[in-house]
Amino acid sequence: MLKAADIIAQAEERVGISDSERIVRGNLDRLVDSINCHGGLSEDGIALTRRHLGSDTVNRLEGLKWVREYPEIADEPITSPVFLLGLPRSGTTYFQYLFDRDPRFRLIRTWEALSPSPPPGFDQGSALRRLAEWAERRRREHPTFEGFDALHLYDEDGSDECHAFLEQSFGAAGLQNLFRVPDYFDYIMDELDLVETYRIHKRQLQLLQWRSPPRPWALKYPTTSSR
Repeated sequence: MLKAADIIAQAEERVGISDSERIVRGNLDRLVDSINCHGGLSEDGIALTRRHLGSDTVNRLEGLKWVREYPEIADEPITSPVFLLGLPRSGTTYFQYLFDRDPRFRLIRTWEALSPSPPPGFDQGSALRRLAEWAERRRREHPTFEGFDALHLYDEDGSDECHAFLEQSFGAAGLQNLFRVPDYFDYIMDELDLVETYRIHKRQLQLLQWRSPPRPWALKYPTTSSR
C-alpha cells in the first residue's frame, strides 16, 4: 500500500529541506488514497508508482530549495507566454514542434521536464549531462512494439508539454491517464486549488530561464480544466 507521508519524508531526506507546501501534501494524500482504492496495482506497480510520485516530490522540493537559496529567482518575470491548446490527440504536439522551430520562443525540453534542477543557466555542464543521461535511458526503455513511434512524437531534446510541472503539485488532469483515479480526477476538475498548481508551474519556468537569455515561453497542455 502507498503512503503519502512516506513519499514526502523520503523526498525531504533526499533534498535536505522540509516540505512547507501544505496544499500539495493534501493533494498527494487524496491521490494516494484514490490509487489505493481504485488502482488495482500489483506489488511491482506499487513500487513503480511510489518511485513516480517520489520523483515528482523531489523535483518540486528541489525547485523550492533553489528559490530559498536564491530568492531573486522568484522575481524572474514570465513575459507574454503563448499557450498552445487543443483537444487530446488532435495534433497539439505537432503544433508545438512548429513553435519549437521559431528561435523567438523558449519551450520546455523533454529532459528539463523530467529533471529540471539544477537550472541550466546556473550549471550548463549539468544540463548537458542530464540530456545525455535521459537519452540513454530512453534508448534502454523505448518500447519495441510496431507502431509505437506513430502514437506520439518524442525527442529527448525536443519540446515537451506542461504535464510534468503540473504533476509536481498533483494538479495535472492527465494523472487519470496514468492511474485509475476517477474520484481524484473529479477533485482536480471541481475542487483542486489551481492557483497553487500554477504557482509551482511558474516557479519551474523561472528556474529554467534564470541566468539565461530571456525569451517568451510557448507552453502546451491539451488536458485543461473547464474552470
